[in-house]
Amino acid sequence: MPKACRHGAICANCGYGYSGWQICPECGRSAAHSGVLTPALWTKFRVDPSGVVLGWLFVGLVSAGVMSDIADHLIELAGYTKIDVWHSADASDANNRPVRFIIEVEGLQMRNVVRDGTMRVVLHGDANPSPAIWSLGPVASAEFDYKSGKVTILDRSGHSVAMYDGFTPLAVAALYAAGGYGDDNPIHPSAEETSKSLADSSNNWRGTLSGFRASSSVQRTSIPALPVPIFGHYGPYHRWVILALGVVLAFLGVRWSLRKRAEAFAFAAKPSAPSPNQ
Repeated sequence: MPKACRHGAICANCGYGYSGWQICPECGRSAAHSGVLTPALWTKFRVDPSGVVLGWLFVGLVSAGVMSDIADHLIELAGYTKIDVWHSADASDANNRPVRFIIEVEGLQMRNVVRDGTMRVVLHGDANPSPAIWSLGPVASAEFDYKSGKVTILDRSGHSVAMYDGFTPLAVAALYAAGGYGDDNPIHPSAEETSKSLADSSNNWRGTLSGFRASSSVQRTSIPALPVPIFGHYGPYHRWVILALGVVLAFLGVRWSLRKRAEAFAFAAKPSAPSPNQ
């Protein structure tokens, strides 16, 4: 409450004490235009901005949550989901040393069929191990593009060395060769068996890789996502848009509430005009 208003009515424009005048001696404004502020009016129409902000922020976030759930449901009905898969499969070379395949998939799935994305197969091993020191690490990789159907073979340094149409036996043999596993030190299972397993795995995310010594599906996530990539990645970006709209709704609601409260305060502060009979 303004300090001048604690002891009685004041001019709502400048705070000069009100004593029945029609024109304020201080600011020269008419009481009918500037209004007269009393302690009772201030108590009745005062606005707590923090309460208004928190109230509208709650409304905006709840509305955003409801709309996000509805959007998720509609996207699921359309069959669009973003998938992230991580597979691990163990094999061995001719010397019975371990070789590991790490398969990572990120892409857009529509009705359980991957429409776009990448499947990355990383070969972990050591083709020329030291007799004393040997460690398992990435030695080559293959990247499968779902849209084009092409498989790119990369060496240890990440340089492209070959490209094939799908996970054919020739593509897997090139992956083995890029990792240093040639005819003198082949990997079991063979390129033909691995080719079939990878081809099956590209469409069967809940299964395991057949023909390997051990295989596990460590991680698989699936969330609703619009078929619109941002920087080459799919995700639930609609949730962020809806959340932003909720914040905008809260901001507009705060402005509307404060404006309506101010209008009501200004109207109540104006002294009523005398009736013609007075």
